[in-house]
Amino acid sequence: AHARNEGKKEGIQEGIQEGVQQGKIQMIKGMHELGVPLETIAKSSKLGIDEVERILEQK
Repeated sequence: AHARNEGKKEGIQEGIQEGVQQGKIQMIKGMHELGVPLETIAKSSKLGIDEVERILEQK
């Protein structure tokens, strides 16, 4: 039962992380649509400019 609880906790944590990632991606795309410079988006999302560009290339 203990291992199952640990697995469940990990699954919940992964789900939360996935939700956070999706939220961050939406924020990055929204900022870009508003004309916010990539450098500013990168700083506010705590990602590198190359990572921000990679996210924006994904449709």
